[in-house]
Amino acid sequence: MGTTNTISSFSGSQYAYDLWAYEKFSSEEVRDRVRSAVEEALRGARRDEVVLWPAGSGQIPDGVPVFQIAYLPPDWEEGGESLAQLIASCGPGPRRYKNGLGLAVPDTSSFESARQAARAVLAIESLLSQRSRHNFSPEQTAELKERLGGSERKLTSLVGDGYGKVVLPLGVDEKGELRLETVDLETVLGLGRGLHQRIHDALAHHVFETLTPARLASVAGLSARDVAWCERLAEDFYTFFEFPKLWSLEPLKQAVAEGVANGLFAYSVGVREEGGEIKVDDADLIQLRTLFPADQVDLGPGTALLSLKAVERLRPPSEPAAGAVPEDVEAAAAAVPSERR
Repeated sequence: MGTTNTISSFSGSQYAYDLWAYEKFSSEEVRDRVRSAVEEALRGARRDEVVLWPAGSGQIPDGVPVFQIAYLPPDWEEGGESLAQLIASCGPGPRRYKNGLGLAVPDTSSFESARQAARAVLAIESLLSQRSRHNFSPEQTAELKERLGGSERKLTSLVGDGYGKVVLPLGVDEKGELRLETVDLETVLGLGRGLHQRIHDALAHHVFETLTPARLASVAGLSARDVAWCERLAEDFYTFFEFPKLWSLEPLKQAVAEGVANGLFAYSVGVREEGGEIKVDDADLIQLRTLFPADQVDLGPGTALLSLKAVERLRPPSEPAAGAVPEDVEAAAAAVPSERR
């Protein structure tokens, strides 16, 4: 059908877009426009938390110390990898940080409608870009712009609601297969929030932004051993399903700082193991019942949490350091916010 029919198909204020304008765009062009709309819906999200439309497990990074949400493409089921495989694998090899990944699963019908809306947007933009050639009247141009705005709003709404569930790993069953949990997003209202924030809200009881010192001491095993290496702990939270899922390492750092202030455990840099014994380069570097900012907590090599028994062996009795909080653990604990998961 020729371009002249585009103009002749206009009838009063009701425009009918002919096949020349509506169907001349390739599926890739339409897909790119839908992807752009999804990117806009994810604006404001922390970049390292988002993996957009990975073609396979190999395109989902591993070893990143944040909880990642992989937003699967509308045609993900054609890729050959199951949801469990996407989490358990990273390309041809196994994934290390399996406890740090969730999958946002697209709703097929929503994205099919989104493709139609994207095609309409492309068609109207094409017509408007050639309005001089087609001799559109001011009224026709105004109505095309109005229709463009409507189609863009429809596309935005569809992609914003295009992910109806998130799949999380829970552990491994007796057959060694990954157990998955599905979290429904339909009960979480948008209320002006972005897509990623809605997922944050939906996962509030599954992936945490806070960690209590008591929980940290428990998973670190300090009741049974004298040292827990911080570097290893940071990895373990994203590796093992027994550990709470954390959005980032900030809750871990905050829990270290609060646990030290409480007197639940100590923290030190310059820690090493020699001949099966724990030693520190300088006992004065051991932090116990002292206040220091969470952003000063280093989780790198040579840093460790120490049990109170280990501190007794490593640091001789001395006067309380300047700025130390009371040694009464209960009094110190009362000064710390109530435990958060």
